[in-house]
Amino acid sequence: MRSLSIDLAVNITAPERCAVAKLLLEAGFDPRKAELSLLAGDGSERRFYRAEHKQHSLVLILPNRSAEHGLAESRSTRLIGGHLRRSGVQVPEIFAYDSETGVIACEDLGAVLLHDEITIGVTDHGTSCPELANLQDCKRLQGGGDARHRPAMGTGVHEQADNTADSVPCDRLPAGEWPDERLIAVYEEAVVLLARMQVVGGKGFQAEWCWQTGIYDRRLMLSRESGYFLESFCRGLLGIDAPPGLAEEFVELAELASAAPAGFFLHRDFQSRNLMRHNGVLRVIDFQGGRFGPLGYDLASLLIDPYVSLSTQVQERLVQKYNEVLAGYPGGGAAFTIESYYLLSIQRNLQILGAFAFLSGVRRKPFFRAFLAPAALSLHRILQEPGGRRFPVLRAFAGELPGILDDRLQIDDFQSP
Repeated sequence: MRSLSIDLAVNITAPERCAVAKLLLEAGFDPRKAELSLLAGDGSERRFYRAEHKQHSLVLILPNRSAEHGLAESRSTRLIGGHLRRSGVQVPEIFAYDSETGVIACEDLGAVLLHDEITIGVTDHGTSCPELANLQDCKRLQGGGDARHRPAMGTGVHEQADNTADSVPCDRLPAGEWPDERLIAVYEEAVVLLARMQVVGGKGFQAEWCWQTGIYDRRLMLSRESGYFLESFCRGLLGIDAPPGLAEEFVELAELASAAPAGFFLHRDFQSRNLMRHNGVLRVIDFQGGRFGPLGYDLASLLIDPYVSLSTQVQERLVQKYNEVLAGYPGGGAAFTIESYYLLSIQRNLQILGAFAFLSGVRRKPFFRAFLAPAALSLHRILQEPGGRRFPVLRAFAGELPGILDDRLQIDDFQSP
C-alpha cells in the first residue's frame, strides 16, 4: 500500500490534519517526515492510519465524521483505554488525544490477530502451529487485505460501518486443525486476560465514560440483540417473520439473563479479531464500547466466536479454566454461574446473527457473510442443550435456520451478477 505525507493523505479534513501534526509532535514524531498508510477496519466507521518515520510507527484513529457519536466514541476510547491500562490490562497505550477533532495517536500493535494465529498459524514471531506452516501464503481469510495494513485498534461485530478490504478466495481452516491442547493453551491466555479485565477493570470504572449505554441490561438485550436478530437477520436477510410466541420467549430470556450480577467491566465484543498478538503477548483492542455488565457475556463472545468455531470439548475446558481463574479474585467466582453463562451465550449468538446480517447485507461487507452459517449452527447447537427446552419456540426455530439460511444464500449467489 502506498504511503503518503499528511498533506497528501485523503479523507482527512484540514482541522484533522492540524490535529494529526500536533499529536505526532507530542508522540515524538516529525510530522513533516512521517508517512501515513490507510488501514482497513472490520466493521468500523472510524478511519485508521499507520504513521511511520524511520524505524518507529504509531496508529492514528480518526472518528467517523458523518455520525453524531464520533467524538463521543473517541472520548470513550481515551477514557476507557486509560482506565484499563492503569488496571494492568493489556491494551494499546494512548500517546496523545485531540478533544476538538477526536483524533487519537496510539501504540501500533502490528498486524497479527488471534484469528490469524488460530486459522493460519501466524504470530508476530512467525508460525505458532507447525501443522499450519504451509498456509503462510494465504494472505487473508475470507476478508481480504494484506496483514501489514490491518489496524492496531479495530472494531467488532456490534459496530455498523464500512470495510475497505476485499474478499480473497481462501478456505478458512476450522480451529479443529489444531491439536486441542495447543488450542487450549492459546485460549487460556485469553481467558486469564479476560478475567482480569472484567474484575480489576470493573473497579473504579465510570458509566459516564461510555458513549452508548452505561450498563448491559434487559432493555439492550431486547433492542440490540434479540431485536437486532429479528429485524436484520430474520426480516432483513431471510425475509421471514418470527414464529408466534418468539417475542415472548425473548422477553423471558432477557429477564433471566439480566438477573446476573452486572458490576463488572463488559467489553461486549471480546473475540478473536479483537485480540492481537504483539511481542508474544495477547492485547485487547476495540474496548471503546465497554460498559458495566455480567461476567458470562464476554466469555461467550470468545468461546462461540464464529470466526474460529471452537469445538464443544474445547469450550467446556475453557469454561472450567475461567472458573479457576475467577476463583482467584475476591467475589469473582460467586458472580459466575453456568446457567447465566448459558443464557448470555444465547443473547450473544442472537446479536452476532443480527450484526453479521446487517453488515453483509445493508453495509455490503462480504467478509461477514462467510460467518453467518457457523453462527446459525452455533445457535442451533446451544439450544439443543437441556437448557434450551425452556424456550421451545426459539429452539425449534433455531433448528430450521441453518437450512433457511443456506437456501437464502444460494438464491443470493444465483442472483448476483
